[in-house]
Amino acid sequence: MSRVMRLNRLETHRRMFVFCSIMSCYSLASWIWYTVFPTARMQYVRKFLRVMDRIGTGPEKKLANRFTIEYLRHDGVFTLRLVGKNSSDIVVAEILAGLWDMYRTKKAAQIRNNSLGNEFEGEDV
Repeated sequence: MSRVMRLNRLETHRRMFVFCSIMSCYSLASWIWYTVFPTARMQYVRKFLRVMDRIGTGPEKKLANRFTIEYLRHDGVFTLRLVGKNSSDIVVAEILAGLWDMYRTKKAAQIRNNSLGNEFEGEDV
């Protein structure tokens, strides 16, 4: 009887190991998908900017894409996703809204300086 119980316990452990392995592989694949492909990153950022009423359609959407690719880049969006997983979407939305406002301010200053014929010598925008 104890031998049968040990075999049942061993089988249960194997099933749990297989289940955890499958879930870990799925999690790894989804994180790779979210960080490698730019459309997933852009959709993530645009979702929060829309929630905070920072973007509409048209040129703002293109500017949001540039914001994601050039300003936040891979590591910025990855960090925001980690913050979202460990806190809440409200925190991510507030952080993104602040970053977006800073980006737009710097972009407006750059456009103003370029329209006056001056070279922009500031931080990377």
